[in-house]
Amino acid sequence: MIQNNCNTSARAVYGRYSKHAEQQIYGIISMPIEQESYTVRIQRSRRGSSLIDVMLSLFLLSIVGVIFSATFPPAISCSKQARYYKTANALAEQKMEEIRGIDYESLTRPLLVGRGIIDSSSSESAFFFTQVDNVADKLPQGAGVLQITEIPGDLKRITITVSWEGVGPTGRRSITLRSLVADKRTRAAG
Repeated sequence: MIQNNCNTSARAVYGRYSKHAEQQIYGIISMPIEQESYTVRIQRSRRGSSLIDVMLSLFLLSIVGVIFSATFPPAISCSKQARYYKTANALAEQKMEEIRGIDYESLTRPLLVGRGIIDSSSSESAFFFTQVDNVADKLPQGAGVLQITEIPGDLKRITITVSWEGVGPTGRRSITLRSLVADKRTRAAG
């Protein structure tokens, strides 16, 4: 009931209820503030700060966008290049295991073509396995070369090279594996 009396007396003095009128009734000394103009100033300053906030947010977002766009294409290029290296290495290792599974005396062009290990278009010095293993389908402009070199002492050096066209300005890339194959017939007899 006391609250209603205060509100009623404040309305009687000022014609409407306000916080300023209530403070005067309770005996609090205060300075009157122009409430309408103060409210307008707050709203104007809030509008300005929100515009600055939006501009700052857009600026930071554009900086993040520029950094992301600068690092994203090289990351994709590196990913592709790593995938090509992995594929080329797998092809070379697979071909090396095929060669190791063959007898020493069978490492000749006619027998390798007959077993489907090298292409029929291979020459006597360099054997290709590009078509047999579909290297061109797995790597961009991919090619596979197998070289067998006689070494004194009943050994043959096997060199397998898988090459492809690199991503971007890197040019031609290749992986080379080398191994020695011994004639087991002479080793067992000796």
